[in-house]
Amino acid sequence: MRTNAEAQFWRQIQDVDAEQPNDFFYRVDSLMGVRTIRRDTLLRPRRWDTGDRHPHVELLAADERRAPHQAIYRLSFWRTFKDGLQDWRTRASQHPMVLMRVPRGTVHRSLEGWTFAEDDHLVGRAELIWKVGGVEEDSNDFHVGGVLLEHVEVFDASTGRWEPWHASSATVADSKRMTASGWSPIAIDTRQGGAGMAYWHVVPEFAHRPANCRYWCLITLDENMPGTLGGENAALTRVMWHLLPGPLRELAHCLAGVMTVTPTRDRVWTEQLNVSWVQDKAPWPAFLRRTPEPRLFLERRIQLSQEDVARLIREAGLVSARPEYKRSIWNEPS
Repeated sequence: MRTNAEAQFWRQIQDVDAEQPNDFFYRVDSLMGVRTIRRDTLLRPRRWDTGDRHPHVELLAADERRAPHQAIYRLSFWRTFKDGLQDWRTRASQHPMVLMRVPRGTVHRSLEGWTFAEDDHLVGRAELIWKVGGVEEDSNDFHVGGVLLEHVEVFDASTGRWEPWHASSATVADSKRMTASGWSPIAIDTRQGGAGMAYWHVVPEFAHRPANCRYWCLITLDENMPGTLGGENAALTRVMWHLLPGPLRELAHCLAGVMTVTPTRDRVWTEQLNVSWVQDKAPWPAFLRRTPEPRLFLERRIQLSQEDVARLIREAGLVSARPEYKRSIWNEPS
């Protein structure tokens, strides 16, 4: 069942005027892919002769002729807004997608000397841009050159307008998106990813918090942090040691739970932890010694059901803050 936001999105897509000037090339990528592209300055052609490749007739012929020290690179675009919009509508039913455009002249100047041809699998609809170059031009399976992202525009269905690449909500960094959704940044140092950034958000179990109420503190990693928060008790304990005496000091002695949330392409990984304090007795004679500082413990536990975990994540606003992930994964977190 679609949410109101999804229903509104689809109404906006259906109302889009498909007749727009054809002096642009159009491209559709997943929002997840765009989140990766935005870390660069270029829209780069991908290397075709390695991995999973589409059997374009021209590229197959070039592959037979190329020398071992050569590589084939290609980039594809839709030729019209109508075709790009149709592709967007079709693919957006499963994954959040982004529709982009680039002036044709800019693409020609950026990829001067490349072959611009008709895509033999999408005759009349798509442009296939390719060249045979050296393997030294390969940068992690992409060409070292490309089209500057500052020339790319992103379509906003809510307004029906094109936005500059760096002004689009699809390309905004986590540091802005997460804080705009009510999450707060905090430094973290994990075994898997090293030093970096995470975000935390408190969701009380009840709207009005009496003394000693239960609350949940949700923690998720920044998009640039590798690894997950699974089993990172030491790192999480350091985070809570920072939060409880400071930003969460009014909740420091409440019954509390910590939930880590790590979304991936196919699922959301969560871990529920119990926060407890242990006060050791002062050594004898007590009046001569300082009372030991209380110790913070995080222990793994299973308390919330799958449905409650999904509800808690929605209440924390993480679904809207992370729209690049497939919508269905939020309904059944693991």
